[in-house]
Amino acid sequence: MATSSAGVFNASKLAIIFALLCSLYLFRDIWLPSSPTTPVHATSTTSTPQSSAPLETEAAHNHTLIPQHVDCLNAPGADRVMIVLKTGASEIYEKLPTHLITLFRCTQHYLIFSDLPQTYSDYQIHDALDTVSPKYKDDHEDFEMYRKLQKYQREGQNVAKLKGEKGWSLDKWKFLPMMHESYRLASPDVDWFVYIEADTSLSWTNLLQFLGRMDPRKPLYLGAQNVIGPTTFAHGGSGFIISRGAAKRIEDRRRKMGARAYDDRWELSTSLSCCGDEVVARALVEVDVDLTPSWPRLQGETVDTLDWTEKHWCTPAITWHHVSPSQVDSMWRFQNEWVKENVSLIWHLGTNEIL
Repeated sequence: MATSSAGVFNASKLAIIFALLCSLYLFRDIWLPSSPTTPVHATSTTSTPQSSAPLETEAAHNHTLIPQHVDCLNAPGADRVMIVLKTGASEIYEKLPTHLITLFRCTQHYLIFSDLPQTYSDYQIHDALDTVSPKYKDDHEDFEMYRKLQKYQREGQNVAKLKGEKGWSLDKWKFLPMMHESYRLASPDVDWFVYIEADTSLSWTNLLQFLGRMDPRKPLYLGAQNVIGPTTFAHGGSGFIISRGAAKRIEDRRRKMGARAYDDRWELSTSLSCCGDEVVARALVEVDVDLTPSWPRLQGETVDTLDWTEKHWCTPAITWHHVSPSQVDSMWRFQNEWVKENVSLIWHLGTNEIL
């Protein structure tokens, strides 16, 4: 049995290496700078830790200490992307820390949304449901867990004990309010809003290369395509991407209707829908933004569950879903080590100028 498990592991690892090689070749025009650069401070509109110690300012703005050889924070396009992570209060201490020491090391702009306003160390966690009408939060059955979370927080109880209690019903209500708040809080430099979940693993390098070939002024909505009834939508767990051009269309529509009237209409729609990611698609279709299918770059599989067939060969993987915190960390370290060791190969594939 041990030999068989090792064979599966080696095959998966070889497959990842092959996918990375293909990614590097296909996106060879764009790559990380080859020399270290000084980290750029995050803008004040994003969730940056507060610190009064001058020597800790740089680390606080970057959300972790950045080793000198890591220049992902200043990679081409990094300053134009906001990562928006959606999670739940009952799982935040289990899943958030790994993201803070991996992906968020490289992000100048990010927000974290949950179903409870919290502070994790110096990190602000926004309540995605804050703007939902009291008539739903106070009485609707989907908000039973939300009301329990509020009670547990007031009483100082361990909210992790509520994990699994109707979290799915509550989760669907987070999507649209989270999008509105992300747009409101984002600095004007942000061109791309990338939404992921706490059990999503994201390749920062592949993401930047992918987005670097597109125009954020165009109304773009990218994700792994799913269908419910007449609606084709991006699966939330696989991650989805919205350009500033698309986000602006929704916000212009909301402003024109009046925020409360707009929100009331979509809250009613959400109450009747199974899924928040499906509601997002309909809100975008209303402003003439259709999904641009982006599977298998954005997908709901893990390295272990993916069928490694011709459907996936030479397609750069940007996201994986249903991954554990240890898998997020392992995949992050594997990617970074591979990139670091193969800089000369990367440039050879890309320009044939540096060997």
